[in-house]
Amino acid sequence: SSSSPTTSNSGGSSSSAAAARRFEQYRGLRWLRVKEPVVGWILASNCAAGDMGQLGWSWRFVVVCRDGAFVREGLELASAHLYTLQKNAVFVVHERRVNEQGLTRLRTDDGWISEDLNPLSGQRGPIVVPLPVAEALE
Repeated sequence: SSSSPTTSNSGGSSSSAAAARRFEQYRGLRWLRVKEPVVGWILASNCAAGDMGQLGWSWRFVVVCRDGAFVREGLELASAHLYTLQKNAVFVVHERRVNEQGLTRLRTDDGWISEDLNPLSGQRGPIVVPLPVAEALE
């Protein structure tokens, strides 16, 4: 048995719409169809769903840095390190601000995370990226 919904590509558009409705709920979980960059399915609980204008100020991000993401007590990097989120961890962001060093920081339920590596450390690249807003099945 599969761990995510599947649909057949055969049939017309009404058949596709029926298949989409049939697999919206699968094994008691709500699934959303991903149209791009890779076609597939994702659990609704792993992303924000709906109209971007109605989502409010809460977003889901995922850790992409292999070393994880440091959660600090305050906006500035000198604040206390609370813990580290591991790679692929999904978390909620309530606020996005720039600190005194010019680094973009994200406020979570527990503290602050840098969006990108600090260029002063000699490294560059993202630490976390936003999960895409999914389009609900019709």
